[in-house]
Amino acid sequence: MTNELLESKTMNGKFYTDEIEMLNYDRAADNFPSAQDFVTFNRVVNIMDLGTAADDCASAFQSVFGSDTAAATAAWDFKDSVKFQIVLNEAGLITEADVAWRSSQDWDTIHVYFLTQAEDAFFKLLSASKAKTSPELSEAIDAFRKKIEAGRRLEIALV
Repeated sequence: MTNELLESKTMNGKFYTDEIEMLNYDRAADNFPSAQDFVTFNRVVNIMDLGTAADDCASAFQSVFGSDTAAATAAWDFKDSVKFQIVLNEAGLITEADVAWRSSQDWDTIHVYFLTQAEDAFFKLLSASKAKTSPELSEAIDAFRKKIEAGRRLEIALV
C-alpha cells in the first residue's frame, strides 16, 4: 500500500492523513505490538477506500441513469455493506470494528469478502454502463477498478 491510499481518510468522524506516517514504520515498529496489527490497519484502510470508491460510483450512476436504476441501487447496496466504524486508541491501534459478524470471522476473511463484493459490484456497474456513457461515469468506474486492483495487490503482498 502506498501513502496515496492513506490520504484523506475519515475514521469515526476524525480526519486522518498520511501525517499518521504508518508506512514509515516497519511491521515490528514500537507503535504496533505485532505484525498483525500493522497488517490489520492497512487492510481496514483499504476496505474503507473501496467503500469510498463504491460511493463515488453510486453517485455517478445516479446522476447519469437516475436514482431508480438497478445499477445505482446495486452500487448503493455495496456501499452500505462497507459501513463499519473503526475505533483507534491513542497509540493508533485498531481496538474494535463494528462488523455484524466480526466475532465469528478473522480479518483475512473479512478483507476477501469485501474485495469479492467490490468485484461483483464493479462488473454489475460496468455492464450497466454500456447502456449509456459519460466522462463522469467512466472516471468513477475506473477509480473503482483501481481500488479493487490495489486491494488484490495488497492481499498478495501480505501473504
